[in-house]
Amino acid sequence: SFFCFNVPGGVLNNQTFDQLSVMAHLTKHVRMSVSDGNDDDDDGGATSFAEQAPCLCFVVRDKHLDNAEHNPEHDATRRMTDDEYMEDLLSAPVKPESRRFNDMAKADEQHKTKAAIKACFSTRRCISLPPPGDAELLRRFETVEESELKPEFL
Repeated sequence: SFFCFNVPGGVLNNQTFDQLSVMAHLTKHVRMSVSDGNDDDDDGGATSFAEQAPCLCFVVRDKHLDNAEHNPEHDATRRMTDDEYMEDLLSAPVKPESRRFNDMAKADEQHKTKAAIKACFSTRRCISLPPPGDAELLRRFETVEESELKPEFL
C-alpha cells in the first residue's frame, strides 16, 4: 500500500516536508494491532506505525525543475533520479535563515520533521509528472486533443 502526498506546483522542498510535520510527529505515538491468530501474545500484537507503515510516495505534479545535482561527490555527468533527489533533500541539513532564535528554532523543527519522516516511512518514493503543456494549453485543457499534449505527459 501507498500513502501518496500530492505536491502541486512542481517543487519538492523543505516547505513540502513542513506540511507533513504534524502527521510525521503523530505517527511516533500510533500503535497498531496486528493479529496473527494467536491470542497468547503478551503485547496483543501491537506494533509501531513505522513497522507497518505503507510506502510514502511524493507525487510531484507539473514538475519543471531539473534534478540538477549539487553534491560534488556525485557523478556530474548523470542526473539524479526523482527518488535520489527526494532522499538528498531529506538528508540535507537545514540551515536557519539568520541567527535569530525564531529562525534557528524553525530550522531545528524542520530537521526534526525530516528525521520523523525518515523514521516513520522506511520505504519512500518520488514520482514526478511533467506539465501537460504550456499556459495557453492549460487554459483550454477541457477541449484539448490528446495529440496536443506534451509526449512526456502521456
